[in-house]
Amino acid sequence: MGQGIGNMVSGLFGGVPGAGATMGTVTNIRSGGRTQVSGALRQTFLDPEGEEADPFAARVGLVALRGSFTVASSTKLVAVIGGDIKDHEVVIFDFSGATYLDDSAAMLIRQLIEVAGKEETECVIIGLSGSVEQTLLTLDVLRDVPGDRVVESLDEARQVARNLLDD
Repeated sequence: MGQGIGNMVSGLFGGVPGAGATMGTVTNIRSGGRTQVSGALRQTFLDPEGEEADPFAARVGLVALRGSFTVASSTKLVAVIGGDIKDHEVVIFDFSGATYLDDSAAMLIRQLIEVAGKEETECVIIGLSGSVEQTLLTLDVLRDVPGDRVVESLDEARQVARNLLDD
C-alpha cells in the first residue's frame, strides 16, 4: 500500500512512479524515462503482446546497457544496481544497445556478476556483439556465466530465466 501511495504522490510532483523491482525502475530512468507514462510503457516493451503479467517478472531483474561505458559511468551503475541484485533470483544483462565498453568498465561488470554469485542470483547475458563482446571475452568477464545463459534475444533470456526459476 505504501508503494502505491508513494507512486501517486510522486506523480503530483513530476516524479516517475517506481515498482517493487528497483532494477527495472532504475533501468527505465537511465534509459530516458522521465514521465509518469514511462513506467507503464516499460512493461509494454517487455511484454509487447499485452499478455497477462508474467508471474516471474518480480523475481527477474533487467539491466539494459545503452551507449558507451567507461569506468566513470560504470562505477555509478555498480553503486546503483549492485545492492539491488540480492532482491532478484535472476538478473538479465542486456548488452544489445551497448556500443563501447572500456576495460575498466568491463571489470566493474565483472563485479556485478560476482555480487550476483555471492547472492545466489543467476545471470543471463543477451545481445553480445562487436567490440563489447570482444572486451568481455578477452578479459574473461563472463567466466562464471555458463554458456547456455549467453543468448541472443530477450525471448531466449526469458525462457532461460523461467527454466532457472522452475528448478
